[in-house]
Amino acid sequence: MLLHHDPHSLHVYTSAGRLYRIGDRFYPGVGTIQDATNPEQTKKWEEWRKIPENAAKSKAACDRGTLFHQAMEFEIMGSLWIEFSVYPDTFAAISSYIKSVESVLPKITNPQLVESAIWHDVGCYAGTVDLVAEYEGELSIIDWKTSERPKDGVGDRYPLQLAAYCGAINRMYGTKIKQGVIIAANAESECQVFKFNLSSFWRMWIEKVKQYWRTKTPDSFAEQVLEGLRGKY
Repeated sequence: MLLHHDPHSLHVYTSAGRLYRIGDRFYPGVGTIQDATNPEQTKKWEEWRKIPENAAKSKAACDRGTLFHQAMEFEIMGSLWIEFSVYPDTFAAISSYIKSVESVLPKITNPQLVESAIWHDVGCYAGTVDLVAEYEGELSIIDWKTSERPKDGVGDRYPLQLAAYCGAINRMYGTKIKQGVIIAANAESECQVFKFNLSSFWRMWIEKVKQYWRTKTPDSFAEQVLEGLRGKY
C-alpha cells in the first residue's frame, strides 16, 4: 500500500534548527541533531556560506535538489510525464539529472512511503524520508542526492541520516528494514548508487541522539527522553 504524507504541515524552522510538531511536542529534525552534535563542522559550513559566491552555489544546489526531489516524487507516483508536459521549462533545468537515474528506476518497486514525515517516539526526533520502497527486491530506505559531477563517496552523515529514518520507520510500522540506498544523480554521467547495511550505523546514531538530549538537560522532557533511551537502547 502506498502511503503519502505532506511533511510541510509538520515542521517549522527556528534558531535551533528544523523542528517537527508531533502531538503537543516539537521534535528536533535529524539534520538538527547532526548539526548540534558536530559543532565544528557546522561552524565551518556556516563560515563557508558567508562568502557570497559560496552562498550562491549553495542556494543553486538547494534549489536543484528540491526540484529533483519533486520530479522523483512525481515519477514514483506515476505523474512525472504529466508534470513535464505542463511545466516543460521548469523541469528542463534538471533534465540531465533525471536522465542519469533512468537506469536505476526499474530497480525500484513497491513504494511504501514517499516524501513522508516520520518520527521516533523514544528518541524524540523526526524527519522526512524521501522514499521507502524495494530496491532490487529488498525493502530499503532510499535517499536522492544531486551533484554536478560524480561523488568520491558520501561519508558518514548520510548513512547516519538513513539509519535514523530506518529506526523511526521500523518502530512506527513494525518493519525490519536494514538496507539504505543513496542514489546520487549528476549532470555528467549515469547516477551512482551507494548501498549500506544500516544496522552498523544505528548505534552511532543513538549515541548522537543521547548527546543531543544531554545538552538540553536539566529540562524535564530531555531527562525523560534520556531515561527512555536508557531503558530501550
